[in-house]
Amino acid sequence: MKIAITGSSSGIGLAVKKELEAEHEIVCLDIADGYDIKDLSIIKHILDADVFINNAFSQENVSAQQLLFETVYQEWKYTDKQIINVGSLSKYYNPEAFPIYTNAKKALNEAHCAALVQKDRKVRLTQICPGYTDTAMIEEWDVPKLDVKVIALAIHYCIKMAAEGIEIADYTICKAKG
Repeated sequence: MKIAITGSSSGIGLAVKKELEAEHEIVCLDIADGYDIKDLSIIKHILDADVFINNAFSQENVSAQQLLFETVYQEWKYTDKQIINVGSLSKYYNPEAFPIYTNAKKALNEAHCAALVQKDRKVRLTQICPGYTDTAMIEEWDVPKLDVKVIALAIHYCIKMAAEGIEIADYTICKAKG
């Protein structure tokens, strides 16, 4: 299976890449390699994949991740492929800490939900919404944090389920307190 992923050079994306690369062909679309989600021409590197993991966030363009999802969705709407959007629970707690990030994830969530309820689609849609995750963005925060490997395992599970004809539309995951 061929999987395209944005933002796989660090954090959740890197953990996902490491989790999947033994079993799948991975196409990494990272800004460090010249692939910017603000430039929708990167879609040409996504369309021949079986799964698209929409992970990267753009600080400069709050709509970039949402627009990339909507563009791939329109191309794949009637296919048996899968789109996994990496959202965030930040839209529910502490939005003032990262307002641009929070607004981007809210917009992605709204686009995901709008596509999810379309009756004529075939593409499988999943949105992973992790809570606080041990990444550079919140490394100094004293909160219970998920390991990025947990998110990678959750994404791998969603891919396996989609291959069995099961769509996991929304997957919210948090670190238990205590």
